[in-house]
Amino acid sequence: MLLESAEFSLRQTIQISCAIGIACTECEKESGAIFKWRKADDPTSERYTVWSPFPEDTDYFAPSTKPFMINLQVENLDEVLAQLKREGVQVDPKVESYDYGKFGWVMDPEGNRIELWEPKKS
Repeated sequence: MLLESAEFSLRQTIQISCAIGIACTECEKESGAIFKWRKADDPTSERYTVWSPFPEDTDYFAPSTKPFMINLQVENLDEVLAQLKREGVQVDPKVESYDYGKFGWVMDPEGNRIELWEPKKS
């Protein structure tokens, strides 16, 4: 089978090697794979972790030169960003809001861009 792109190739390789099932929803087609879970102290709140390969030429991780980015869920994005800034962490002043939550970014001392996501409360 001919592979259409490096992104698809990586996705297919991981899916086959690790038996990660990629469901047929539009979100998962775009994102890669979604792993659903619930918080131990709030089992009614469904959460999820996304594994998502990006195209090789993406600038989404900039200013990092690393080929990946970690996304962490937080309870209060504004509070976390303020605390990290007080501690001297390089905090991106941009915060983006969507119908599924708010996002902010920081750089760690090793040059890794970290995305912080506060999911929208249900």
